[in-house]
Amino acid sequence: FPVTIRTGNSSYEVLSALAENNKSTHEILTILFDASDRTESEVNALKNTCLQNMSFAEDQAMLIYKEALQPSDDPEDQYLMHSSEIRIAIAKRLNLSDLFIELIMNDPYYIVRGYLAKNECVKDMYLSRLALDPEQSVRSDVVQNSNASETTKASAILLGVDQDEE
Repeated sequence: FPVTIRTGNSSYEVLSALAENNKSTHEILTILFDASDRTESEVNALKNTCLQNMSFAEDQAMLIYKEALQPSDDPEDQYLMHSSEIRIAIAKRLNLSDLFIELIMNDPYYIVRGYLAKNECVKDMYLSRLALDPEQSVRSDVVQNSNASETTKASAILLGVDQDEE
C-alpha cells in the first residue's frame, strides 16, 4: 500500500526515528532525505541520518557523494568543507562497497578520510593504505580500528600518530 509522509506535520523525533530505523524502506528514506519543510538543522540531521541508514540505496548515496565533491563557489573552500557533513555521514555507513571505499579514500578533506579510517566495515587492505595518509589524525584513526592488522598499525605509528593515540 502506498505510504504518505507529511514531514511538515510530523514531529522531528518521529521523522528522526524513521530515518534511523534500518527497517525503513529506501522510499521512506528518500522522502525524509528530500524533506525541506523543516528547520535547516533538522533537514541536515535528517539527511545525514538517512545517508547512514543501511537501507538507503548505495547507488543513490554514491551520486550524492559525487555531487558533494563538486567545487563550491567559494575559492577558499579547497577541501569542499561546505559539503563535508554529507561526505562524513556517507563515510560512516556500515555497508560500504569496495568501490565506495576507494572513492572516499581519495576525499580531499582529511576529516572525511578519518571517519572512513574509523569505520569498522573497512577491511585491512584499505586501512593499510589509509595508514600511509599524509594526515596524522587519519593514521591515528587507523590505529584505533579493530580491523587494522598489527602490520598496518605499525606502519601508521612509524609515520607518526597523534600523541594521545599511541
